[in-house]
Amino acid sequence: MNYKTFFIFFIVCSSQLYSYNPSAIKSKNLMAFVVSEEKNQQTDKNLDNLIKKAENLHTQNQTEEALKLYLQILEKAKIKKNFKVLITCNQHISEIFSKIKNYEKALIYSHNMNKYSKLIQDSINIIQANLDISTIHYKLFAVDKIINRKNLDSLIYYNNLVGTLLTNKNKFKKQHAVYYSSVSLTFLIQKNYDSAQYFIRKALKINKEIHDTIGQIINLNTLAGNNLKLKKYDRSKKQYEKALLLLKNNNSERKSSLQRMIHSNLAWAYYKTENSKAYEYLYRANKISDSLRSAEFDAIITEIEAKHNVDIIKQNAAKKQLIEIQEKKRFIYIAIALGVCLLIMILTFWIYSKNAKLRDENKDLLLVKTELMKEKEIEHLESEARIKILNATLDGKEAERKQIAETLHDSVSALLSAANLHLQASKSKLKGEPPIEIEKTQNIIDEASGKIRNLSHELISSVLLKFGLSYAIQDFCEKYSNTQLEISCSVENLQRYDESFEIKINNIIEELVNNLIKHSEANEGNVSVMEYSKNLYVEIEDNGKGFDTSKKIESSGIGIHQIEARIKMMQGEFNIYSEINQGTKIEFKVPITYKTTS
Repeated sequence: MNYKTFFIFFIVCSSQLYSYNPSAIKSKNLMAFVVSEEKNQQTDKNLDNLIKKAENLHTQNQTEEALKLYLQILEKAKIKKNFKVLITCNQHISEIFSKIKNYEKALIYSHNMNKYSKLIQDSINIIQANLDISTIHYKLFAVDKIINRKNLDSLIYYNNLVGTLLTNKNKFKKQHAVYYSSVSLTFLIQKNYDSAQYFIRKALKINKEIHDTIGQIINLNTLAGNNLKLKKYDRSKKQYEKALLLLKNNNSERKSSLQRMIHSNLAWAYYKTENSKAYEYLYRANKISDSLRSAEFDAIITEIEAKHNVDIIKQNAAKKQLIEIQEKKRFIYIAIALGVCLLIMILTFWIYSKNAKLRDENKDLLLVKTELMKEKEIEHLESEARIKILNATLDGKEAERKQIAETLHDSVSALLSAANLHLQASKSKLKGEPPIEIEKTQNIIDEASGKIRNLSHELISSVLLKFGLSYAIQDFCEKYSNTQLEISCSVENLQRYDESFEIKINNIIEELVNNLIKHSEANEGNVSVMEYSKNLYVEIEDNGKGFDTSKKIESSGIGIHQIEARIKMMQGEFNIYSEINQGTKIEFKVPITYKTTS
């Protein structure tokens, strides 16, 4: 208690001698007000200390404990109507859910942050909240560009909103950098690469001025990606390498994930220029990805928030129940008594009427049941046998195709190259003009080599064998796209798996894409592949004419029903959703077979 409180306390105590004196009553009220003010100040101080503790836990990667503490602080701040604490908590909780890719939850907390910022007219946090919302809408759009098309409209809306709020360039430099980055991504999505480059360079300039290394790295990665789209591969490689150089001496918690992303992108840039360095950077990216698995962590974070919400709901329900329990008690007793009596009467009548019939019917039912079980068992065995035969046939075909492709590439192609070299050496030893037959022979050998190389690639994708499933899918989506049909591709968290597993999945996806091209009459398609919790999730979608799923599906390849049988043999799940003129969506999930380490 400070000197002011002591002074007022002294006045109140003195006034007790004059309990009917009006000045004594005023003194009591004044004392109560001061004590209340001191309690509020102490509560605010406690909340600030808890916020600092939660932030320290978050910095030390103790995310589970940090989230629990943030949720507790959030409830206390709501009671005290401490809007600054509510803004901070909602921002941090949104960051946690965004980190584990639960963007719907992240969006809820960012909107809460915006709501509380508006209540106290906190301009910097209003801008930051809207920037966070626009970023989350971009991430939602990136997950599924067809289903989440509305998120692109939201991204553009919130970018425009932030643009109207950012009036003072010198006051909000960091926010300007984030805003320019977000605008550049919008133009990149819309394939307006010149405008995208203009805005990302503005963001990069500001991040250099404020010495934001992570911001510079992200900007350089986006700029390099933009140049990849423009096929300026050399410029793109330099920008990726510059980003890696900045990241080398940085100790941010995002270092590993940024390194993996940039190494993977750089490998793709080198592959596009047919440079062997692609394999080196791909190896580095895969090496980093092995240490970034966090499916269990994601589930724990979601469970903590869910448990917290359940506890709050339970507390509110308990309060309501205490109020209503006395009113309902008598009604419950009467209802139970009537229900028991009615149940006894029904059971007695049912037992009496059915008991006579059961003896005769039991024998017939037993016979029918036995026959049905035998029929089901026979059908099940026949179905399993068909599936096993089909999979054995397909496995044999894939193994044979791989063997033929490897023989063509490693043996026949090498023999033709050797023959060509011998002819070249023979030409150099001949005096005078060599015979035209030698040159014709070399041309024939070159043509044969090209045909063998093409045949080898048709039998099995060389991109799949060298770079894995992620780049193989991107490669054939890009190859099959044209002016009439654009097939977009989204791959997330993929790494190298068992080669046989990759070949099976690649063949299944390629067959489904072929069906999309031949039968859907669509102008947009999307292939999404994601690894989550040791399973591979694949979604293939188009906006074509659709079909009646109750009718038999035709295919010129191995067929939809055979694909479904193959996925079930791999212990997976397969679903088709389609309606006439509403497009088609095919989803399947299979357990992953990882590469075995020797």
